[in-house]
Amino acid sequence: MNRLTALSLGAAFGTVFGAAAARATVYTANPGDNLSALANSVQSGDIIQLNPGTYTTGMYPNAGFTGVTIRSTNPANPAVFSGAGMQFPDAHNITVSDIVMQNTAGNYINAFNSDSSGPAATNFTFRNMTFQNPVYSTSVQTIGLKMAGVDGFTIDNCRFLGFGNMAGALGIDGVGVHQGSVTHSVFNTTGAAVGGGSGYGIQFKGASADITIRANRFDDAFRTGQRGINNGGSTGVPYFRPQPPPLYEATRITMEGNVFSGWRAPVDFASNDGGTFRDNLVYRPIGYFAWITTESTINGITYQAKNGSVLSNRFIWNQGDLYEPGTNFVNIGGNTLPATFTFTGNQWYNATNPSNSAPHLGLITETGSIYGVNPNVSVDKIVPWTFDWGMYLTNDSLATDTYTITGQSEPLLLATPGAGGALDLGATYPLSGTWTFQPADTSVSLSAMTDAVLIRQSLVPEPATTLGLLVLPFVLLLNRKAGRASN
Repeated sequence: MNRLTALSLGAAFGTVFGAAAARATVYTANPGDNLSALANSVQSGDIIQLNPGTYTTGMYPNAGFTGVTIRSTNPANPAVFSGAGMQFPDAHNITVSDIVMQNTAGNYINAFNSDSSGPAATNFTFRNMTFQNPVYSTSVQTIGLKMAGVDGFTIDNCRFLGFGNMAGALGIDGVGVHQGSVTHSVFNTTGAAVGGGSGYGIQFKGASADITIRANRFDDAFRTGQRGINNGGSTGVPYFRPQPPPLYEATRITMEGNVFSGWRAPVDFASNDGGTFRDNLVYRPIGYFAWITTESTINGITYQAKNGSVLSNRFIWNQGDLYEPGTNFVNIGGNTLPATFTFTGNQWYNATNPSNSAPHLGLITETGSIYGVNPNVSVDKIVPWTFDWGMYLTNDSLATDTYTITGQSEPLLLATPGAGGALDLGATYPLSGTWTFQPADTSVSLSAMTDAVLIRQSLVPEPATTLGLLVLPFVLLLNRKAGRASN
């Protein structure tokens, strides 16, 4: 194990900002090193770099691990954990990036607070990670990234490969997690069903709340996946966070700008209260376009699924794809409240029989939707979404693609997030925090698994149009009612 010392950015500019000089120590590890002992020796602010190679022993620091970054030395030739994982009890401010994890039964990575009634673990970032080759087991559930009692998390540009076609497996499982996001990531199936069943892409349950799932690819090429997203679930009383359990498994989960191909359903509203599924492309599901199920009874109280919203999505299927095409497009379970759900502004297209595109939604009333009109979009191309404020483009495919903008009444500006930059597609003006703006080309090229926000020029203050590039803070523009333009 080598030890390198590097001056932190804060230390380099300490005299400018009046900050005390702080040093970050960079530790470099190799296969065969005792990674747990190394983790327990570092200090907050330090970096653990992993040289290329295969690591067969995991990293299991003691409780309270804080302020450490763990990453591959060379992202182009990442470290590989094989049959080994990571565990972070009661940890805070942890970043893990550019590592491949494979050949594991159980949890690949587990981040959690050890006492469900105690303070949360906080602020985790997982970026450019690959979780692959899950191992089926009859004794443990196989999960790529497990989190419980975590407040504040970012999961970006990760790959969860093969969990969808394994019985009981999950790419991501969050229990009582809050204030997080999952973006630009891939969840897929890699073959026939393993273990006699199917798995999920993402599940958030156990009183999870305030999470955005945006611009991801749920690719069930082998048509062996169960649910793309489980918005809720079934959780034992001791495992809810916070305690005592609130009256929902999940609430305020926003699922937007994703593409789904296959899966028995792209989403299940499972003992949820609320949750928004909007501006997603759903292509040829195996059974239903959504499930609404009640899965939890806690302390004698049934957690009925209720108050979900399904808005402005594009649903495309062939005549033989659905289990009950003449009666149920949504699988509505018993003891649920389907009449409290809102279905508005969706586009439904039966590719083999366009005249038979109107959905059968049971007790759900739908308004303002379009039936039988080909949306002319593909899960393997850029998908455009049009709003009153401009456009949102997602390339949830695995290759670079180009989109030509037409039909706009005024020029658009490409918005790029800066410090604290946040996006709310459902707001009248979608940006908060700091963003930079520059004129958008009429031809927009996006790399695989990326997106772009294009704002109408008239909504941005004048200097952005005269200077061509401007940094502006927008901090008062959240939580307004959404404004849509016809697609």
